[in-house]
Amino acid sequence: MKVTLRDIAEKAGVSISTVSRVINDDQETPVNEETKKLVWQLVKDMGYSKYNGSSKRSSKKIGYILNNTSNIFNHPYFSVLLDAIETEIKSQGYSVGFSFVESDIKKESVRHQIINDDVDGLILIANFIDEEFAEQINENYKNIVSIDFVSDNFNNDLILIEKKKAAYNAVRYLIEHGHEEIAYIGGGFVGGQGMKKSHRYLGYKKAMDEKNLIINEQWVRNGDWSLEGGYLQMMEIIKAEKIPTAVYTASDLMAIGVFRAIQQSGLTVPDDISVISYDNIEMSKYSNPPLTTFHVPKREIGKLAVKLLLDQINDQNPGFPLKIMVSAELVERESVAKIK
Repeated sequence: MKVTLRDIAEKAGVSISTVSRVINDDQETPVNEETKKLVWQLVKDMGYSKYNGSSKRSSKKIGYILNNTSNIFNHPYFSVLLDAIETEIKSQGYSVGFSFVESDIKKESVRHQIINDDVDGLILIANFIDEEFAEQINENYKNIVSIDFVSDNFNNDLILIEKKKAAYNAVRYLIEHGHEEIAYIGGGFVGGQGMKKSHRYLGYKKAMDEKNLIINEQWVRNGDWSLEGGYLQMMEIIKAEKIPTAVYTASDLMAIGVFRAIQQSGLTVPDDISVISYDNIEMSKYSNPPLTTFHVPKREIGKLAVKLLLDQINDQNPGFPLKIMVSAELVERESVAKIK
């Protein structure tokens, strides 16, 4: 039996308009927090959905949930990935139904919209989705593709980039050029948590350990995935008693900041300090000198994610979750020198 706004209002002892304002997150006439909590709890308990009692028809729309990367739609890595996704969605006759970042989904109104929207499938480019909401997504969506997002709560098609292997190969490349004193500037999740658990740090560590090279903890820094973070952390490394001969940065954006710190300190890349990175964003070939990095095929990944999702929607997938590993390939430029 269909649950209506009237049913929830009667149970909560409030008006139908109050329930509607809560569900639609009306900011002009806000509802007090206690009533909000009661209404959302009843929405969950009573199984309210604007689609209750009717079957979902294809909307030709796709939704996605993104990580909390600052200014993500203009980010030199993610903007390319998202543009590829949206271009492919449109070329297949679909449109974007919604796009939210992780901080948005802390709001009950946004969670309700995601669960009850009429999109045909979801693309997840997130770092973390809590278990309760993950269960709700699973209950309401059978068509899901994740890009670089692994969670025990989901059993869906995955596209994973071999970050650990790329980092390992980058550090091995530095070692083959005679470098033994190698710094690492990476990033964690939001707030810098989990940097040393990241695949890129583990790849760096594996390459160093294999050659019995010492990891100087003063040279392991969290650049928070930003230009400024790369710059500030490299300045701290340069202030230390001893400086490394090379740096591996976990993203090109941080590497550009590292370049500035090195050059501002009266040193040069690569004669004094070599730099190798990961991403191959557009500006990396225009840095001074051009940055040696590992190329991630962002456009191809975006198009592939849409293809996998549409295969699910159109019942053309093999009937079991796919896991696709994507390699990052070395792009040799001019930012690494051999130790003389």
